Amino acid sequence: MISIRAQQRFGTFFLILYWLIVLALIVETKLSAPVFILTITASGLGLLMLSGVLYLHWSYSVYIIFLAFEGLYAVDQYGSHTYAHNLFEFFLLLSWFVSRALGRVGPYRSCALDVPLGCFLTLNILSIFWSGNRWLSISFSIKFILILAGSFYATMVIVRDRSMLQRVLSIILAIAVLNSILCYLLYLAYPDIASITIVDPGNLFKGCLSLFLNEASMGRRGHGLAHQIITSIWLSFGVHILFYRLLSNIVSLRKKLCYIALMLFFLSAMQTTLSKMPVLALAASFTVHVLMTRSLQGWFLTTMSLFLSLLILAFVLGNSADLTNAVEYTQHGLNASAEYSSTESRITWWSQVITAGLDHSGLGCGSGNSIAYLDPQGPHAHNAYIAAFSELGYPGLLLFLGIIVMAAVHFLSSLRNCSNLPDRNLLVMLFSMYLNILLNIMTNGSYLEPLLWFIMALNLATIRIVQERGDAPEQRHSISSSIQAIHSRGIFDRGAGI
Repeated sequence: MISIRAQQRFGTFFLILYWLIVLALIVETKLSAPVFILTITASGLGLLMLSGVLYLHWSYSVYIIFLAFEGLYAVDQYGSHTYAHNLFEFFLLLSWFVSRALGRVGPYRSCALDVPLGCFLTLNILSIFWSGNRWLSISFSIKFILILAGSFYATMVIVRDRSMLQRVLSIILAIAVLNSILCYLLYLAYPDIASITIVDPGNLFKGCLSLFLNEASMGRRGHGLAHQIITSIWLSFGVHILFYRLLSNIVSLRKKLCYIALMLFFLSAMQTTLSKMPVLALAASFTVHVLMTRSLQGWFLTTMSLFLSLLILAFVLGNSADLTNAVEYTQHGLNASAEYSSTESRITWWSQVITAGLDHSGLGCGSGNSIAYLDPQGPHAHNAYIAAFSELGYPGLLLFLGIIVMAAVHFLSSLRNCSNLPDRNLLVMLFSMYLNILLNIMTNGSYLEPLLWFIMALNLATIRIVQERGDAPEQRHSISSSIQAIHSRGIFDRGAGI
Protein backbone atom coordinates (compact mmCIF):
# COMPACT_ATOMS: atom_id res chain seq x y z
CA MET A 1 0.00 0.00 0.00
CA ILE A 2 1.32 3.47 -0.86
CA SER A 3 1.67 5.56 2.30
CA ILE A 4 -0.30 8.79 2.69
CA ARG A 5 2.86 10.91 2.63
CA ALA A 6 4.06 9.16 -0.54
CA GLN A 7 0.70 9.79 -2.23
CA GLN A 8 0.95 13.49 -1.40
CA ARG A 9 4.51 13.64 -2.71
CA PHE A 10 3.40 11.94 -5.94
CA GLY A 11 0.74 14.61 -6.35
CA THR A 12 3.23 17.43 -5.93
CA PHE A 13 5.61 15.72 -8.36
CA PHE A 14 2.93 15.33 -11.05
CA LEU A 15 1.85 18.94 -10.66
CA ILE A 16 5.45 20.20 -11.11
CA LEU A 17 6.08 17.78 -13.98
CA TYR A 18 3.02 19.00 -15.86
CA TRP A 19 4.16 22.62 -15.92
CA LEU A 20 7.76 21.61 -16.73
CA ILE A 21 6.48 19.77 -19.80
CA VAL A 22 4.45 22.83 -20.81
CA LEU A 23 7.52 25.05 -20.35
CA ALA A 24 9.68 22.67 -22.38
CA LEU A 25 7.17 22.67 -25.23
CA ILE A 26 7.08 26.46 -25.24
CA VAL A 27 10.90 26.64 -25.35
CA GLU A 28 10.95 24.02 -28.11
CA THR A 29 8.72 26.18 -30.29
CA LYS A 30 11.24 29.02 -29.84
CA LEU A 31 8.38 31.42 -29.20
CA SER A 32 7.09 30.97 -32.76
CA ALA A 33 3.48 31.39 -33.93
CA PRO A 34 2.12 28.17 -32.32
CA VAL A 35 3.21 29.37 -28.87
CA PHE A 36 -0.04 31.31 -28.43
CA ILE A 37 -2.17 28.26 -29.24
CA LEU A 38 0.06 26.11 -27.04
CA THR A 39 -0.24 28.50 -24.11
CA ILE A 40 -4.01 28.67 -24.45
CA THR A 41 -4.20 24.86 -24.63
CA ALA A 42 -1.94 24.42 -21.60
CA SER A 43 -3.97 26.95 -19.63
CA GLY A 44 -7.17 25.19 -20.63
CA LEU A 45 -5.79 21.84 -19.53
CA GLY A 46 -4.65 23.45 -16.29
CA LEU A 47 -8.16 24.74 -15.63
CA LEU A 48 -9.58 21.34 -16.55
CA MET A 49 -7.20 19.71 -14.10
CA LEU A 50 -8.19 22.23 -11.41
CA SER A 51 -11.86 21.41 -11.95
CA GLY A 52 -10.97 17.72 -11.75
CA VAL A 53 -9.23 18.31 -8.44
CA LEU A 54 -12.15 20.27 -7.02
CA TYR A 55 -14.82 17.91 -8.38
CA LEU A 56 -13.07 14.54 -8.60
CA HIS A 57 -16.33 12.59 -8.32
CA TRP A 58 -17.74 14.40 -11.34
CA SER A 59 -14.51 13.84 -13.27
CA TYR A 60 -14.83 10.13 -12.57
CA SER A 61 -18.43 10.20 -13.80
CA VAL A 62 -17.26 11.80 -17.06
CA TYR A 63 -14.58 9.12 -17.34
CA ILE A 64 -17.23 6.37 -17.26
CA ILE A 65 -18.95 8.08 -20.20
CA PHE A 66 -15.61 8.14 -22.03
CA LEU A 67 -15.34 4.39 -21.45
CA ALA A 68 -18.52 3.94 -23.46
CA PHE A 69 -17.39 6.34 -26.20
CA GLU A 70 -14.92 4.12 -28.04
CA GLY A 71 -16.23 5.24 -31.41
CA LEU A 72 -13.60 7.99 -31.45
CA TYR A 73 -10.13 6.47 -31.78
CA ALA A 74 -6.71 6.90 -33.33
CA VAL A 75 -4.82 4.16 -35.17
CA ASP A 76 -1.03 4.20 -35.33
CA GLN A 77 1.28 2.63 -37.90
CA TYR A 78 1.24 -0.71 -36.06
CA GLY A 79 -2.56 -0.96 -36.04
CA SER A 80 -2.77 -0.19 -32.30
CA HIS A 81 -5.89 1.73 -31.24
CA THR A 82 -5.85 4.66 -28.80
CA TYR A 83 -9.25 5.72 -27.48
CA ALA A 84 -10.52 8.92 -25.92
CA HIS A 85 -10.64 7.37 -22.46
CA ASN A 86 -6.88 6.66 -22.61
CA LEU A 87 -6.21 10.41 -22.57
CA PHE A 88 -8.78 11.03 -19.84
CA GLU A 89 -7.21 8.30 -17.66
CA PHE A 90 -4.01 10.34 -17.42
CA PHE A 91 -6.04 13.42 -16.48
CA LEU A 92 -7.94 11.43 -13.84
CA LEU A 93 -4.72 10.02 -12.39
CA LEU A 94 -3.16 13.48 -12.30
CA SER A 95 -6.26 14.99 -10.68
CA TRP A 96 -6.30 12.33 -7.99
CA PHE A 97 -2.63 12.77 -7.09
CA VAL A 98 -3.03 16.54 -6.90
CA SER A 99 -6.18 16.06 -4.80
CA ARG A 100 -4.15 13.88 -2.44
CA ALA A 101 -1.41 16.53 -2.29
CA LEU A 102 -4.03 19.13 -1.31
CA GLY A 103 -5.74 16.74 1.12
CA ARG A 104 -9.11 16.90 -0.65
CA VAL A 105 -9.60 13.13 -0.98
CA GLY A 106 -8.85 10.20 1.28
CA PRO A 107 -5.96 7.81 0.71
CA TYR A 108 -6.15 4.64 -1.33
CA ARG A 109 -6.96 1.63 0.83
CA SER A 110 -5.34 -1.64 -0.14
CA CYS A 111 -7.40 -4.55 -1.45
CA ALA A 112 -6.84 -8.28 -1.93
CA LEU A 113 -5.69 -7.87 -5.54
CA ASP A 114 -2.90 -5.33 -5.00
CA VAL A 115 -0.06 -7.89 -4.97
CA PRO A 116 -1.12 -10.00 -8.00
CA LEU A 117 -1.98 -6.84 -9.94
CA GLY A 118 1.43 -5.40 -9.13
CA CYS A 119 3.11 -8.61 -10.30
CA PHE A 120 1.07 -8.66 -13.51
CA LEU A 121 1.90 -5.03 -14.25
CA THR A 122 5.60 -5.62 -13.48
CA LEU A 123 5.67 -8.59 -15.85
CA ASN A 124 4.02 -6.42 -18.50
CA ILE A 125 6.77 -3.82 -18.15
CA LEU A 126 9.59 -6.40 -18.02
CA SER A 127 8.36 -7.94 -21.29
CA ILE A 128 9.68 -4.82 -23.02
CA PHE A 129 13.20 -6.25 -22.75
CA TRP A 130 12.43 -9.36 -24.83
CA SER A 131 9.84 -7.73 -27.06
CA GLY A 132 10.25 -7.75 -30.84
CA ASN A 133 8.99 -4.17 -31.04
CA ARG A 134 9.97 -2.31 -27.89
CA TRP A 135 8.25 0.95 -28.79
CA LEU A 136 4.98 -0.91 -29.24
CA SER A 137 5.47 -2.65 -25.87
CA ILE A 138 6.25 0.64 -24.15
CA SER A 139 3.09 2.13 -25.64
CA PHE A 140 0.97 -0.80 -24.43
CA SER A 141 2.56 -0.77 -20.97
CA ILE A 142 1.73 2.92 -20.59
CA LYS A 143 -1.84 2.25 -21.73
CA PHE A 144 -2.14 -0.60 -19.22
CA ILE A 145 -0.90 1.62 -16.38
CA LEU A 146 -3.42 4.31 -17.31
CA ILE A 147 -6.27 1.82 -17.70
CA LEU A 148 -5.57 0.33 -14.26
CA ALA A 149 -5.31 3.83 -12.79
CA GLY A 150 -8.62 4.97 -14.29
CA SER A 151 -10.76 1.83 -14.41
CA PHE A 152 -9.56 -0.03 -11.32
CA TYR A 153 -7.84 2.19 -8.77
CA ALA A 154 -9.97 5.30 -9.37
CA THR A 155 -13.07 3.15 -8.87
CA MET A 156 -11.69 1.75 -5.62
CA VAL A 157 -10.82 5.24 -4.37
CA ILE A 158 -13.93 7.16 -5.42
CA VAL A 159 -16.76 4.61 -5.00
CA ARG A 160 -16.77 4.62 -1.20
CA ASP A 161 -20.43 5.03 -0.31
CA ARG A 162 -23.85 4.05 -1.55
CA SER A 163 -24.66 7.42 -3.05
CA MET A 164 -21.62 7.24 -5.35
CA LEU A 165 -22.39 3.61 -6.17
CA GLN A 166 -25.96 4.52 -7.15
CA ARG A 167 -24.61 7.36 -9.29
CA VAL A 168 -22.33 4.94 -11.14
CA LEU A 169 -25.21 2.50 -11.72
CA SER A 170 -27.42 5.35 -12.96
CA ILE A 171 -24.70 6.43 -15.41
CA ILE A 172 -24.43 2.87 -16.74
CA LEU A 173 -28.20 2.79 -17.16
CA ALA A 174 -28.17 6.17 -18.96
CA ILE A 175 -25.42 4.94 -21.30
CA ALA A 176 -27.53 1.88 -22.08
CA VAL A 177 -30.53 4.09 -22.91
CA LEU A 178 -28.43 6.30 -25.19
CA ASN A 179 -26.85 3.30 -26.89
CA SER A 180 -30.28 1.78 -27.51
CA ILE A 181 -31.53 4.95 -29.19
CA LEU A 182 -28.39 5.21 -31.33
CA CYS A 183 -28.64 1.54 -32.30
CA TYR A 184 -32.04 2.10 -33.85
CA LEU A 185 -31.10 5.42 -35.45
CA LEU A 186 -27.96 4.09 -37.13
CA TYR A 187 -29.66 0.82 -38.06
CA LEU A 188 -32.49 2.65 -39.82
CA ALA A 189 -30.14 5.24 -41.36
CA TYR A 190 -27.89 2.65 -43.01
CA PRO A 191 -26.19 3.12 -45.46
CA ASP A 192 -26.64 6.90 -45.34
CA ILE A 193 -24.13 7.30 -42.48
CA ALA A 194 -20.61 5.96 -42.82
CA SER A 195 -17.44 6.13 -40.74
CA ILE A 196 -15.68 9.48 -40.84
CA THR A 197 -11.93 9.99 -40.95
CA ILE A 198 -11.41 13.20 -38.99
CA VAL A 199 -7.65 13.46 -39.38
CA ASP A 200 -5.53 11.53 -41.88
CA PRO A 201 -1.96 12.83 -41.62
CA GLY A 202 -0.67 10.40 -44.23
CA ASN A 203 3.04 9.70 -43.83
CA LEU A 204 3.47 12.21 -41.01
CA PHE A 205 2.32 9.91 -38.21
CA LYS A 206 1.31 6.91 -40.32
CA GLY A 207 -2.04 6.80 -38.58
CA CYS A 208 -5.45 8.47 -38.51
CA LEU A 209 -8.13 9.74 -36.17
CA SER A 210 -11.53 8.25 -37.00
CA LEU A 211 -15.11 8.45 -35.79
CA PHE A 212 -16.77 5.07 -36.12
CA LEU A 213 -20.41 5.41 -37.10
CA ASN A 214 -21.64 2.81 -39.55
CA GLU A 215 -19.09 1.23 -41.84
CA ALA A 216 -20.49 -0.23 -45.05
CA SER A 217 -18.25 -3.29 -44.67
CA MET A 218 -20.04 -4.19 -41.41
CA GLY A 219 -23.43 -4.46 -43.09
CA ARG A 220 -26.72 -3.25 -41.67
CA ARG A 221 -26.00 -3.41 -37.94
CA GLY A 222 -26.92 -1.03 -35.19
CA HIS A 223 -24.43 0.26 -32.63
CA GLY A 224 -24.13 3.02 -30.09
CA LEU A 225 -21.13 5.05 -29.00
CA ALA A 226 -18.71 2.25 -29.84
CA HIS A 227 -18.32 -0.95 -31.83
CA GLN A 228 -21.29 -3.32 -31.90
CA ILE A 229 -19.78 -5.71 -29.34
CA ILE A 230 -18.87 -3.00 -26.81
CA THR A 231 -22.33 -1.49 -27.32
CA SER A 232 -23.92 -4.86 -26.56
CA ILE A 233 -21.87 -5.25 -23.38
CA TRP A 234 -23.14 -1.91 -22.03
CA LEU A 235 -26.69 -2.97 -22.92
CA SER A 236 -26.14 -6.24 -21.03
CA PHE A 237 -25.11 -4.26 -17.97
CA GLY A 238 -28.29 -2.23 -18.33
CA VAL A 239 -30.41 -5.40 -18.44
CA HIS A 240 -28.84 -6.67 -15.20
CA ILE A 241 -29.41 -3.35 -13.42
CA LEU A 242 -33.05 -3.25 -14.53
CA PHE A 243 -33.60 -6.83 -13.37
CA TYR A 244 -32.06 -5.96 -9.99
CA ARG A 245 -34.40 -2.99 -9.62
CA LEU A 246 -37.30 -5.13 -10.77
CA LEU A 247 -36.75 -7.45 -7.79
CA SER A 248 -37.02 -4.61 -5.28
CA ASN A 249 -40.05 -4.85 -3.00
CA ILE A 250 -40.43 -1.09 -2.69
CA VAL A 251 -40.96 -0.57 -6.44
CA SER A 252 -44.56 -0.05 -7.55
CA LEU A 253 -46.24 -2.19 -10.19
CA ARG A 254 -46.20 0.70 -12.68
CA LYS A 255 -42.44 1.07 -12.32
CA LYS A 256 -41.94 -2.67 -12.71
CA LEU A 257 -43.87 -2.62 -15.99
CA CYS A 258 -41.70 0.31 -17.14
CA TYR A 259 -38.57 -1.68 -16.24
CA ILE A 260 -39.80 -4.67 -18.28
CA ALA A 261 -40.56 -2.44 -21.27
CA LEU A 262 -37.14 -0.79 -20.98
CA MET A 263 -35.51 -4.21 -20.72
CA LEU A 264 -37.20 -5.24 -23.97
CA PHE A 265 -35.95 -2.00 -25.53
CA PHE A 266 -32.37 -2.81 -24.47
CA LEU A 267 -32.62 -6.39 -25.74
CA SER A 268 -34.07 -5.40 -29.11
CA ALA A 269 -31.38 -2.71 -29.53
CA MET A 270 -28.76 -5.32 -28.72
CA GLN A 271 -30.18 -7.63 -31.37
CA THR A 272 -29.78 -4.91 -34.03
CA THR A 273 -26.00 -5.18 -33.52
CA LEU A 274 -26.13 -8.85 -34.63
CA SER A 275 -23.41 -9.64 -32.08
CA LYS A 276 -23.37 -13.31 -31.19
CA MET A 277 -21.17 -13.68 -28.12
CA PRO A 278 -22.71 -10.79 -26.13
CA VAL A 279 -26.13 -12.44 -26.46
CA LEU A 280 -24.76 -15.83 -25.34
CA ALA A 281 -22.86 -14.15 -22.49
CA LEU A 282 -26.01 -12.33 -21.39
CA ALA A 283 -27.99 -15.58 -21.43
CA ALA A 284 -25.36 -17.24 -19.22
CA SER A 285 -24.90 -14.31 -16.80
CA PHE A 286 -28.67 -13.80 -16.53
CA THR A 287 -29.06 -17.49 -15.68
CA VAL A 288 -26.54 -17.10 -12.87
CA HIS A 289 -28.32 -13.91 -11.75
CA VAL A 290 -31.60 -15.82 -11.42
CA LEU A 291 -30.04 -18.88 -9.76
CA MET A 292 -28.26 -16.82 -7.09
CA THR A 293 -31.32 -14.70 -6.23
CA ARG A 294 -33.00 -16.22 -3.19
CA SER A 295 -36.39 -14.61 -3.83
CA LEU A 296 -36.62 -16.45 -7.17
CA GLN A 297 -36.04 -19.95 -5.77
CA GLY A 298 -38.72 -22.18 -7.24
CA TRP A 299 -39.33 -19.70 -10.09
CA PHE A 300 -36.23 -20.46 -12.15
CA LEU A 301 -37.96 -22.14 -15.11
CA THR A 302 -40.69 -19.52 -15.26
CA THR A 303 -38.23 -16.61 -15.10
CA MET A 304 -35.89 -18.08 -17.72
CA SER A 305 -38.79 -18.92 -20.04
CA LEU A 306 -40.00 -15.32 -19.88
CA PHE A 307 -36.47 -14.00 -20.47
CA LEU A 308 -35.85 -16.27 -23.48
CA SER A 309 -39.22 -15.24 -24.88
CA LEU A 310 -38.19 -11.59 -24.53
CA LEU A 311 -34.87 -12.39 -26.22
CA ILE A 312 -36.59 -14.00 -29.25
CA LEU A 313 -39.15 -11.20 -29.46
CA ALA A 314 -36.32 -8.67 -29.27
CA PHE A 315 -34.53 -10.29 -32.22
CA VAL A 316 -37.67 -10.04 -34.34
CA LEU A 317 -38.42 -6.46 -33.29
CA GLY A 318 -34.83 -5.29 -33.61
CA ASN A 319 -34.32 -6.67 -37.11
CA SER A 320 -37.86 -6.31 -38.46
CA ALA A 321 -36.61 -4.05 -41.29
CA ASP A 322 -34.40 -6.82 -42.69
CA LEU A 323 -35.12 -10.02 -40.78
CA THR A 324 -34.02 -12.46 -43.50
CA ASN A 325 -30.56 -10.93 -43.87
CA ALA A 326 -30.19 -10.80 -40.09
CA VAL A 327 -30.81 -14.55 -39.82
CA GLU A 328 -28.43 -15.28 -42.71
CA TYR A 329 -25.73 -13.02 -41.25
CA THR A 330 -26.00 -14.74 -37.86
CA GLN A 331 -25.78 -18.21 -39.39
CA HIS A 332 -22.78 -17.19 -41.51
CA GLY A 333 -21.00 -15.65 -38.52
CA LEU A 334 -21.41 -18.80 -36.42
CA ASN A 335 -20.08 -21.05 -39.21
CA ALA A 336 -16.43 -21.75 -38.44
CA SER A 337 -15.77 -23.13 -41.92
CA ALA A 338 -17.34 -20.21 -43.81
CA GLU A 339 -14.81 -17.85 -45.37
CA TYR A 340 -14.50 -14.43 -43.71
CA SER A 341 -16.99 -15.33 -40.99
CA SER A 342 -16.38 -13.85 -37.55
CA THR A 343 -15.82 -17.31 -36.06
CA GLU A 344 -13.37 -18.31 -38.79
CA SER A 345 -11.43 -15.05 -38.43
CA ARG A 346 -11.14 -15.44 -34.68
CA ILE A 347 -9.93 -19.03 -34.89
CA THR A 348 -7.29 -17.91 -37.39
CA TRP A 349 -6.16 -15.05 -35.13
CA TRP A 350 -6.05 -17.28 -32.05
CA SER A 351 -3.85 -19.87 -33.74
CA GLN A 352 -1.51 -17.12 -34.93
CA VAL A 353 -1.01 -15.47 -31.54
CA ILE A 354 -0.74 -18.80 -29.69
CA THR A 355 2.05 -19.78 -32.07
CA ALA A 356 3.73 -16.43 -31.42
CA GLY A 357 3.65 -17.09 -27.67
CA LEU A 358 5.08 -20.59 -28.02
CA ASP A 359 7.86 -19.38 -30.33
CA HIS A 360 9.30 -17.22 -27.53
CA SER A 361 10.07 -20.05 -25.08
CA GLY A 362 6.76 -19.65 -23.28
CA LEU A 363 7.59 -16.09 -22.16
CA GLY A 364 5.43 -14.40 -24.80
CA CYS A 365 6.26 -12.02 -27.61
CA GLY A 366 6.07 -8.90 -25.42
CA SER A 367 3.31 -6.53 -24.36
CA GLY A 368 1.16 -5.47 -27.34
CA ASN A 369 3.21 -7.41 -29.88
CA SER A 370 0.53 -10.00 -30.62
CA ILE A 371 -1.16 -7.62 -33.10
CA ALA A 372 1.95 -7.85 -35.30
CA TYR A 373 1.14 -11.53 -35.94
CA LEU A 374 -2.49 -10.98 -36.97
CA ASP A 375 -3.22 -11.68 -40.63
CA PRO A 376 -5.54 -10.10 -41.64
CA GLN A 377 -4.64 -7.16 -39.41
CA GLY A 378 -6.77 -6.53 -36.34
CA PRO A 379 -6.75 -4.26 -33.29
CA HIS A 380 -6.23 -7.15 -30.84
CA ALA A 381 -6.27 -10.93 -30.54
CA HIS A 382 -10.04 -11.00 -29.80
CA ASN A 383 -9.43 -13.15 -26.70
CA ALA A 384 -8.02 -11.67 -23.50
CA TYR A 385 -6.82 -15.02 -22.14
CA ILE A 386 -5.00 -16.00 -25.32
CA ALA A 387 -3.58 -12.47 -25.61
CA ALA A 388 -2.18 -12.72 -22.05
CA PHE A 389 -0.44 -15.99 -22.97
CA SER A 390 0.78 -14.75 -26.36
CA GLU A 391 2.29 -11.53 -24.99
CA LEU A 392 3.32 -12.50 -21.44
CA GLY A 393 3.68 -16.28 -21.73
CA TYR A 394 2.75 -18.85 -19.13
CA PRO A 395 3.54 -16.51 -16.16
CA GLY A 396 1.25 -13.82 -17.60
CA LEU A 397 -1.61 -16.25 -18.21
CA LEU A 398 -1.34 -17.71 -14.68
CA LEU A 399 -1.26 -14.25 -13.10
CA PHE A 400 -4.21 -13.06 -15.20
CA LEU A 401 -6.30 -16.10 -14.33
CA GLY A 402 -5.22 -15.84 -10.70
CA ILE A 403 -6.47 -12.24 -10.49
CA ILE A 404 -9.82 -13.22 -12.00
CA VAL A 405 -10.25 -16.23 -9.69
CA MET A 406 -9.19 -14.30 -6.57
CA ALA A 407 -11.76 -11.60 -7.31
CA ALA A 408 -14.48 -14.26 -7.78
CA VAL A 409 -13.52 -16.12 -4.58
CA HIS A 410 -13.52 -12.86 -2.63
CA PHE A 411 -17.01 -12.13 -3.91
CA LEU A 412 -18.39 -15.59 -3.11
CA SER A 413 -17.03 -15.50 0.43
CA SER A 414 -18.56 -12.05 0.94
CA LEU A 415 -21.88 -13.22 -0.48
CA ARG A 416 -21.89 -16.17 1.90
CA ASN A 417 -21.54 -13.84 4.88
CA CYS A 418 -24.18 -11.37 3.67
CA SER A 419 -27.53 -11.87 5.40
CA ASN A 420 -29.20 -8.63 4.27
CA LEU A 421 -31.43 -9.45 1.27
CA PRO A 422 -31.18 -6.09 -0.59
CA ASP A 423 -27.39 -6.10 -0.20
CA ARG A 424 -27.23 -9.68 -1.36
CA ASN A 425 -29.26 -8.85 -4.49
CA LEU A 426 -26.88 -5.95 -5.17
CA LEU A 427 -23.83 -8.21 -4.92
CA VAL A 428 -25.45 -10.84 -7.14
CA MET A 429 -26.21 -8.23 -9.81
CA LEU A 430 -22.62 -6.96 -9.88
CA PHE A 431 -21.19 -10.48 -9.93
CA SER A 432 -23.45 -11.29 -12.89
CA MET A 433 -22.06 -8.25 -14.71
CA TYR A 434 -18.54 -9.46 -13.83
CA LEU A 435 -19.31 -12.91 -15.24
CA ASN A 436 -20.74 -11.26 -18.36
CA ILE A 437 -17.53 -9.38 -19.13
CA LEU A 438 -15.42 -12.50 -18.40
CA LEU A 439 -17.37 -14.37 -21.07
CA ASN A 440 -17.27 -11.51 -23.57
CA ILE A 441 -13.47 -11.16 -23.46
CA MET A 442 -13.25 -14.74 -24.69
CA THR A 443 -14.06 -13.53 -28.20
CA ASN A 444 -13.28 -9.81 -28.08
CA GLY A 445 -10.68 -7.46 -26.67
CA SER A 446 -7.54 -8.18 -24.68
CA TYR A 447 -6.43 -8.02 -21.07
CA LEU A 448 -6.29 -4.24 -21.53
CA GLU A 449 -10.10 -4.13 -21.80
CA PRO A 450 -11.05 -1.29 -19.40
CA LEU A 451 -14.55 -2.66 -18.77
CA LEU A 452 -13.03 -5.77 -17.19
CA TRP A 453 -11.05 -3.79 -14.61
CA PHE A 454 -13.90 -1.33 -14.10
CA ILE A 455 -16.48 -4.00 -13.26
CA MET A 456 -13.96 -5.95 -11.16
CA ALA A 457 -13.19 -2.86 -9.08
CA LEU A 458 -16.88 -1.99 -8.81
CA ASN A 459 -17.50 -5.44 -7.32
CA LEU A 460 -14.69 -5.03 -4.79
CA ALA A 461 -15.78 -1.50 -3.86
CA THR A 462 -19.38 -2.65 -3.34
CA ILE A 463 -18.24 -5.54 -1.15
CA ARG A 464 -16.35 -3.06 1.02
CA ILE A 465 -19.40 -0.77 1.25
CA VAL A 466 -21.68 -3.68 2.21
CA GLN A 467 -19.20 -4.99 4.79
CA GLU A 468 -18.79 -1.57 6.39
CA ARG A 469 -22.56 -1.25 6.66
CA GLY A 470 -22.80 -4.73 8.12
CA ASP A 471 -20.17 -3.98 10.75
CA ALA A 472 -22.13 -1.03 12.18
CA PRO A 473 -25.07 -3.05 13.63
CA GLU A 474 -22.62 -5.54 15.12
CA GLN A 475 -20.66 -2.74 16.79
CA ARG A 476 -23.84 -1.17 18.14
CA HIS A 477 -24.94 -4.58 19.40
CA SER A 478 -21.63 -5.16 21.17
CA ILE A 479 -21.81 -1.72 22.82
CA SER A 480 -25.37 -2.30 24.02
CA SER A 481 -24.40 -5.74 25.30
CA SER A 482 -21.54 -4.21 27.29
CA ILE A 483 -23.86 -1.63 28.84
CA GLN A 484 -26.33 -4.36 29.77
CA ALA A 485 -23.52 -6.36 31.35
CA ILE A 486 -22.43 -3.33 33.37
CA HIS A 487 -25.99 -2.80 34.60
CA SER A 488 -26.30 -6.46 35.53
CA ARG A 489 -23.13 -6.19 37.64
CA GLY A 490 -24.66 -3.20 39.44
CA ILE A 491 -21.88 -0.77 38.67
CA PHE A 492 -24.38 1.96 37.98
CA ASP A 493 -26.25 1.31 41.23
CA ARG A 494 -26.08 4.18 43.70
CA GLY A 495 -24.57 2.05 46.36
CA ALA A 496 -22.06 0.28 44.15
CA GLY A 497 -18.44 0.65 45.11
CA ILE A 498 -19.20 2.57 48.37
